[in-house]
Formats: sequence, C-alpha cells, structure tokens
Amino acid sequence: MKKLLAFLFLQFYFGLSAQTINLNADIKMQDNSLGWLYEEGLREHDGKLYAVETSLNGFKTKKSIARRLEKKVAEYIKRKGIEIEFENEFWKPPAHNTPPKLTRIYLIPNAEMAKNHALDKIKELKEYLEMGIITQEDFDRKAAELKKIFLGNKTRGIPF
Repeated sequence: MKKLLAFLFLQFYFGLSAQTINLNADIKMQDNSLGWLYEEGLREHDGKLYAVETSLNGFKTKKSIARRLEKKVAEYIKRKGIEIEFENEFWKPPAHNTPPKLTRIYLIPNAEMAKNHALDKIKELKEYLEMGIITQEDFDRKAAELKKIFLGNKTRGIPF
C-alpha cells in the first residue's frame, strides 16, 4: 500500500512539472502587426517563413534551440512540399524574466504574394511605364498576373 501511494504521489508530482511541446506547427496568415512575431512556431507571411523558438526554462543555448528549430522547419517544408532560402536570423539571449528566443526568416521563392503587395507592384509597374523604363506590352503582361492575385483567383495572403 505504501508503495502504491508513493507511486501515485510521484506520478502526480512529475505529471504537474512535465512540459509539453507542440511539434505540430500550423500555418497562420496574420496581418502585418509585429505582435505575432513574438509567438513561438512557424508562420508564412508575404512570401516568407518566420520560425520562432524559445526555451521555457531559460537554460538552453542558442545551438540547442537552433537544432530544435531546424527540425521543425525541416518537417514543415517536407509536409508542405516547398523550398526555402535562409534570409536572416535574430537571437535574443536570456534576460531577467524573459527566456531566450531565436527567430529565423526564410524566403519562399515560389510563394504567391498577398493582395496588398500585388497592388503595390501594379502601382510600381505603372510608374515604370510612365517613366518609359518598360513598354506597354511588358506592363500588360506583368499586370495581368498581378491582377489575378489582386482579384482573388490565386490569393493565399491577407484578405483585403
């Protein structure tokens, strides 16, 4: 009976102190506010993949956090069937009451852009046309592709 009680106590104690880590990182399309960059996980936004990883206890090194983040990114790109290119990395070392955080940004070369960026590109092309940098045929060809994104035929981005 004593062994059973001791076993139940230990199971309860370790059950409360156990940490769970969600390895199923989901895609989240967010608006352009910076608040979502502080959350842990993987997110696609405007042709980029943002990968954020922290350490709950604050004692992990940058190298160990980077290994864990690389595994998540590898699983994600395998599941989604996409290719990525490394763009930038930000390391925030642990400080008082804040855990360490590693943020990596990857480019997704073949990603479709969001509606607001398609509109900006059309405006940019119009300026190039007015300055004589591109021809009317070039403008029409490139604008036709961007109009499909802007009008919603191929939209994966932010709702307008």
